[in-house]
Amino acid sequence: MAGAAALIAERALEAYREALRGGALARLAAMALADTLAVAAAAPRLEPWTAEYARRAAVGGGGAVILGLWQSAPPPEAAVANALLSHALELDDWLAPAYIHAGSVVAPVVAALAAGEPLQRALAVVAAGYEAALTAGSYYGRSHYSTWHSTATAGSIAAAVTAAVATAGPDQGVAEAAASLAAVYVGGLWAVNRARAPYKPLSPAHAVATGLQAALAASIHGEPVPGGVEESCRAHGGQCAWNPPAARGLELNGYKFYPSCRHSHTSVEAALRLHNRIDPARVEEVEVRVFREAIAVAGKRDPQTRAEARFSIPLLVAAALHYGRLGLREIDEALRDPRVRRLASRVRLAEDPEYTRAYPRLQPATVRARVGGAWVEETVEAPRGDPARGVKPEDILGKARQL
Repeated sequence: MAGAAALIAERALEAYREALRGGALARLAAMALADTLAVAAAAPRLEPWTAEYARRAAVGGGGAVILGLWQSAPPPEAAVANALLSHALELDDWLAPAYIHAGSVVAPVVAALAAGEPLQRALAVVAAGYEAALTAGSYYGRSHYSTWHSTATAGSIAAAVTAAVATAGPDQGVAEAAASLAAVYVGGLWAVNRARAPYKPLSPAHAVATGLQAALAASIHGEPVPGGVEESCRAHGGQCAWNPPAARGLELNGYKFYPSCRHSHTSVEAALRLHNRIDPARVEEVEVRVFREAIAVAGKRDPQTRAEARFSIPLLVAAALHYGRLGLREIDEALRDPRVRRLASRVRLAEDPEYTRAYPRLQPATVRARVGGAWVEETVEAPRGDPARGVKPEDILGKARQL
């Protein structure tokens, strides 16, 4: 059996050639690219600190554009800045089988390196990047994701393959070398989210920076690091099993319509449904049953900032119950609203073993509210925008208009 880097490159190039012929995969690539670029373009206005980060990256001008600022910068700097902007609002897509925000590491590279290419080829590069994200992320697996942010680790491999294909075309050797080089330089402990949520957008920025360097070195030497992906996976506590889904990465991609951690979305949607059935002011107690990763990643209590609130299921559920909607405005209001704060203090999180077994194929959540001594509940198994529920181009366009 070929090494993991070779298999990642092989599948990525298969997707590239398929999308190059047009058809459904190219249309999915266009939707994914449009979604990520729209999110990134909105970030400097909605998260001012990201504008400062991007502004400092725009040094000396160059051949690429920093989204939202609309300033030119050298392609590497623009790609890294746009990667951070893509993830800053927590509205970028989520490739569940790979545990990775694929758009935030693929789209910035394509925007920087393939902007002058014919659209069909640029979309084919997008398809290659998503396939690399799927195969690398699923290879590192769930055990890796419990400690490492896969967008930083497997995302480095996806960014490297994307950059290699954008610059060298469908060259198996260069793509394989880029994947193996990126693998040995990965990083991104989940500690960054537990301690300092504002730094989480650096995960795709790190991945893109690592990927670009790996692709550049691969284009010069063209030699893979033997066993690089395998050794990296073992060192980072991965599953290291070659079992990617049969479907393409773009076919399994999920889109986000709430500006919060993806693991909170089914809880939020269940709470939104409950809002129409109960009086939030009369809620005595709330129980949220979810899968293990949801509690580990999005279980923050008493958040003080918008960045922390995006990873606080108690506050997000309370806001959804109270307001009947959830966007950036509602999250900001919830942080200041004593009624929502009181309701959030009554929210209890509990792992449901069946839900944990169902993840990541599904991301189930049940929200139960006790009102007047009686329990009322709603269950959502897959979030809005998940491939199990489908998403249409007009949904993505509507999201972009709202942003």
